[in-house]
Amino acid sequence: MNEFPKHIDLPRSAYAILRDPAEVPERYRRPIVAKQLGFASSKQALAAAQTFIATEGDQAVSEDVRLDAAADLIGAGALSAIDDISDLLIVALVDSWSFPQPITVDGALDLPSSSYRALREAVEPYLSALMPEFTPNPDPASPTHPSNG
Repeated sequence: MNEFPKHIDLPRSAYAILRDPAEVPERYRRPIVAKQLGFASSKQALAAAQTFIATEGDQAVSEDVRLDAAADLIGAGALSAIDDISDLLIVALVDSWSFPQPITVDGALDLPSSSYRALREAVEPYLSALMPEFTPNPDPASPTHPSNG
């Protein structure tokens, strides 16, 4: 049985109705994909930076120091990207809500923080459903040849 539309109870008797991720308009899906891919590359940069910050002078550096130094290298952009992705997810997945403002990024940012957090928590599990599928198509009628031969 399809779980959508999905009613989300929010604080103070507010609510939101989520649409099926498969029904998200492409106009809303593409910015999420772009932000997520940018975020993924920043996570890769963080991982690469950690491997190069293995020692300070001749002394071994603790994992915490390496993480802090690597995070300094990529800056706060990664944290900002997480917030941006969450805002875009809310706009993409919320079909309607009980608030007077329109369902936009600005509208989401104008929500009471308790409602925003609850809504953010409700939509985050659906991020992967909006991402493109990069696995090879096993269909023999696929227009491209398999990469394995």
